Amino acid sequence: MKANTKLFFILFLLLMPSSSLVSRASDFAQGRVIGGNPKGRASFRGDVADIDIRKAGELQSMIPAEKIRDIRQMHISGVINDIDLKFIKTLANRSTVKDSRGRTVQAWLDLDLRHARIVQGDRYGRGLAVETLPNSAFSNWNRLRSIILPTHLRAISDYCFSSCSHLEMVEMPPALEVIGQNAFRYCSNLIEANIPPSVVEIGSGCFYECQKLANITLPQRLTIIPSDAFAGTAITQINIPPGVQQIDARAFAKTNLQQIVIPANVQKLAVNAFNDCQRLTAIIVETGNPLYADADGMLFDKQFTKLIRCPQGLSGNISLPESINRIEDSAFTNCSAITNILLPRTLRQIGNNAFRGCKSLTQIALPEGLTSIGNDALRDCRALTNVTLPQSLRKIGTSLFSGCSGIVSVSLPQDLKRLPERTFKNCTSLQIIALPHSLEAIDREAFYACKALTSITLPVTIESLGEECFRKCESLQTFEFPRRTTNIGDRMLYDCDALREVSIPFMTPPKVKHVCDEKHAVLFVPRGQTNAYKKADGWKKFKTIRER
Repeated sequence: MKANTKLFFILFLLLMPSSSLVSRASDFAQGRVIGGNPKGRASFRGDVADIDIRKAGELQSMIPAEKIRDIRQMHISGVINDIDLKFIKTLANRSTVKDSRGRTVQAWLDLDLRHARIVQGDRYGRGLAVETLPNSAFSNWNRLRSIILPTHLRAISDYCFSSCSHLEMVEMPPALEVIGQNAFRYCSNLIEANIPPSVVEIGSGCFYECQKLANITLPQRLTIIPSDAFAGTAITQINIPPGVQQIDARAFAKTNLQQIVIPANVQKLAVNAFNDCQRLTAIIVETGNPLYADADGMLFDKQFTKLIRCPQGLSGNISLPESINRIEDSAFTNCSAITNILLPRTLRQIGNNAFRGCKSLTQIALPEGLTSIGNDALRDCRALTNVTLPQSLRKIGTSLFSGCSGIVSVSLPQDLKRLPERTFKNCTSLQIIALPHSLEAIDREAFYACKALTSITLPVTIESLGEECFRKCESLQTFEFPRRTTNIGDRMLYDCDALREVSIPFMTPPKVKHVCDEKHAVLFVPRGQTNAYKKADGWKKFKTIRER
């Protein structure tokens, strides 16, 4: 029996190619190959590991402990599962490793899975059975530097590589169809990520804040570019495929785009799709689009009755066509280099945030015929000094001039009945304001922190004064309540450091918890009502109460 075994072994050696004998002998001599293992095969060369796995879940047991600390490159073939991925994650989160000379060096991991097969199936969003990486499979692998994905994959799931802060390169498989939501979110060092032509769907935020990703080619089969998909990347140009029908909110926000071409098939375009693109100077619409048009680099509706978006890179003087009757929400938001806007006489409506953050805007003439102006429409326009609101205006939104720190005077329409909340909040230079005799209510924080305002005369028509409506008016010296006022908001005169006199005409003290800082101000009340005010909440805190 022993003789037969020896004879078989001699015949085996004679039949084996000499090159294979030399190679195997060399491998065994250097201790790089672990052979005869039913779990698979593993070989090691310096910091490189080449592993073929036959049994999923056994990766860790195939690597000797003394090799684990050295590995910085892994080539894996065969079958792997979530247990193996968890082990690889421990390698990808090391801060240092030992090199071939025993020196401590920075850890990173280059992972090649092109010949590996993930043995975990799933059904992804569209109801098709696909082979997919699990949700968050590689999320927060802090030292993963590059990865080549398995060729059999059809989908990358949600958050799959999110916050892999050292990831520089991803090679996606040629048959990939789906990239999930936030798949590469916060991969701040990602430089290269090929999106295969086979991809038909990308999720919202898929490359959000990939700050070094400068080159992206969109697959031709895309129909939707979802919200935040490429926001915060370093792209300077992008070709939107002709089949795209929808571009969602902030899809390309905070990028370095200089111009963008909207395909003819786009039917839905979010007004903030290009927010904070400070270098964008032109939005161009392809001929044949049934809904949108462009002129002078700006985006309009097809009929030129609405201005939809002015790119934030435009500067100097802007003039709008006479056919425009509405400026849409956020149309000029953060157009920080525009100095003057000439509005048409046909204008009737200005949307929310329309001119918000136009910090260089020094002039804007609002035309007669304008009937409504939205919330925050002129907020943070710090270079404005004087504004006249047209008499035709019937509706004013909240925080209209909030943060306009350079504004000195404003003229209000004579028929205005309510001054909305925060209208002049933080207008720190406001000195002159004439309130119309039609005014019935001043809402909360309307004049909050108007530090230059020394006096204000309230019309007798005022019935309501909102909470903190004059708080932090540090230069205000006197204040007189109108006779028709029935509602007084809490802390309406707090932090008015220069306030010396407060006059109130009511025989019965109005109910209020706090009025002002009562240390310095004198409260003047009707004759015979001193005791009533000394006992009333809110009013009794005045140190000095006198009759007038």
